[in-house]
Amino acid sequence: MRYLMKKTALRPVYFGTDVCLEDLKYYCSQQRVSCLYFHLVTHLIRGEPDEYLKKLTAAFPEQQIVISGNLGQTLKGVYRKLRILRSLGDMQEFACNPQRALCST
Repeated sequence: MRYLMKKTALRPVYFGTDVCLEDLKYYCSQQRVSCLYFHLVTHLIRGEPDEYLKKLTAAFPEQQIVISGNLGQTLKGVYRKLRILRSLGDMQEFACNPQRALCST
């Protein structure tokens, strides 16, 4: 996914796994960030996926949050400024044309 995003006009910054929200908040306070992408594939040790998404949307009210991966299929809540990429086609569309993909939430 990162490779596909790098091929477009996007400038992705990769933080790796298990990054704390405080580190992301600090980065977003220092850089112009319009979108945060997460690929959630494993069980969240520190809580349920819906709780994690509540924290993310509260912590980043100005950013569009985009998620993909198995855990995205289990979400029950409705979240402001959240886009779930549910298929490989959704992921490819987002990577190749993120502005259009974000507008079709």
